[in-house]
Amino acid sequence: MFHFLTDPEDRAAYLGAMGRAVAPGAGIIIGTFAPDGPDHCSGLPLERYDTAALLDTIASQLSIDPVASLHDVHVTPSGAEQSYTWIACGRRR
Repeated sequence: MFHFLTDPEDRAAYLGAMGRAVAPGAGIIIGTFAPDGPDHCSGLPLERYDTAALLDTIASQLSIDPVASLHDVHVTPSGAEQSYTWIACGRRR
Protein backbone atom coordinates (compact mmCIF):
# COMPACT_ATOMS: atom_id res chain seq x y z
CA MET A 1 0.00 0.00 0.00
CA PHE A 2 3.04 2.29 0.24
CA HIS A 3 2.59 3.30 -3.41
CA PHE A 4 -0.79 4.87 -2.52
CA LEU A 5 0.96 7.39 -0.25
CA THR A 6 1.48 10.23 -2.72
CA ASP A 7 1.75 12.99 -0.12
CA PRO A 8 5.22 13.35 1.48
CA GLU A 9 3.64 13.91 4.92
CA ASP A 10 1.69 10.65 4.62
CA ARG A 11 4.86 8.77 3.68
CA ALA A 12 6.70 10.31 6.64
CA ALA A 13 3.87 9.29 9.00
CA TYR A 14 3.90 5.73 7.63
CA LEU A 15 7.66 5.44 8.02
CA GLY A 16 7.43 6.91 11.51
CA ALA A 17 4.90 4.22 12.43
CA MET A 18 7.17 1.59 10.85
CA GLY A 19 10.07 2.87 12.92
CA ARG A 20 8.06 2.48 16.10
CA ALA A 21 6.74 -0.96 15.14
CA VAL A 22 9.81 -2.66 13.67
CA ALA A 23 12.50 -3.51 16.20
CA PRO A 24 16.18 -2.99 15.42
CA GLY A 25 17.54 -6.17 13.87
CA ALA A 26 14.17 -7.07 12.33
CA GLY A 27 13.48 -7.43 8.62
CA ILE A 28 11.30 -5.27 6.39
CA ILE A 29 9.80 -6.30 3.04
CA ILE A 30 7.99 -3.73 0.91
CA GLY A 31 6.52 -4.03 -2.56
CA THR A 32 5.41 -1.04 -4.65
CA PHE A 33 4.54 -0.40 -8.24
CA ALA A 34 7.69 -0.06 -10.35
CA PRO A 35 8.43 2.90 -12.65
CA ASP A 36 7.04 0.91 -15.59
CA GLY A 37 3.93 -0.06 -13.60
CA PRO A 38 0.56 1.65 -13.70
CA ASP A 39 0.26 5.26 -12.59
CA HIS A 40 -3.21 4.66 -11.10
CA CYS A 41 -4.81 1.74 -9.27
CA SER A 42 -8.48 1.49 -8.30
CA GLY A 43 -8.84 5.03 -9.63
CA LEU A 44 -6.19 6.41 -7.24
CA PRO A 45 -2.88 8.01 -8.23
CA LEU A 46 0.33 6.21 -7.24
CA GLU A 47 3.96 6.85 -6.46
CA ARG A 48 6.14 4.42 -8.39
CA TYR A 49 9.61 3.40 -7.24
CA ASP A 50 12.68 1.69 -8.54
CA THR A 51 14.91 -0.07 -6.02
CA ALA A 52 17.19 2.91 -5.37
CA ALA A 53 14.32 5.36 -4.88
CA LEU A 54 12.44 3.02 -2.54
CA LEU A 55 15.55 2.36 -0.44
CA ASP A 56 16.35 6.10 -0.32
CA THR A 57 12.80 6.94 0.73
CA ILE A 58 12.84 4.43 3.58
CA ALA A 59 16.41 5.26 4.61
CA SER A 60 15.41 8.92 4.92
CA GLN A 61 13.74 7.96 8.21
CA LEU A 62 15.02 4.51 9.17
CA SER A 63 18.52 3.06 9.38
CA ILE A 64 18.36 0.06 7.07
CA ASP A 65 20.67 -2.35 5.30
CA PRO A 66 19.46 -3.65 1.93
CA VAL A 67 19.36 -7.44 1.69
CA ALA A 68 17.67 -8.13 -1.65
CA SER A 69 15.55 -6.56 -4.35
CA LEU A 70 13.38 -7.87 -7.14
CA HIS A 71 11.55 -6.47 -10.14
CA ASP A 72 8.48 -8.62 -10.69
CA VAL A 73 5.68 -8.60 -13.24
CA HIS A 74 2.34 -9.66 -11.76
CA VAL A 75 -0.39 -10.82 -14.12
CA THR A 76 -3.84 -9.88 -12.83
CA PRO A 77 -6.87 -12.18 -13.20
CA SER A 78 -7.94 -10.08 -16.22
CA GLY A 79 -4.55 -10.67 -17.87
CA ALA A 80 -3.09 -7.19 -17.32
CA GLU A 81 0.58 -7.00 -16.38
CA GLN A 82 1.66 -4.85 -13.44
CA SER A 83 5.33 -4.27 -12.65
CA TYR A 84 6.44 -4.22 -9.02
CA THR A 85 9.60 -3.33 -7.15
CA TRP A 86 10.26 -5.42 -4.05
CA ILE A 87 12.92 -4.80 -1.44
CA ALA A 88 14.00 -6.67 1.65
CA CYS A 89 16.13 -4.88 4.20
CA GLY A 90 17.17 -5.19 7.79
CA ARG A 91 16.74 -2.53 10.40
CA ARG A 92 20.09 -1.63 11.92
CA ARG A 93 20.65 -2.39 15.56
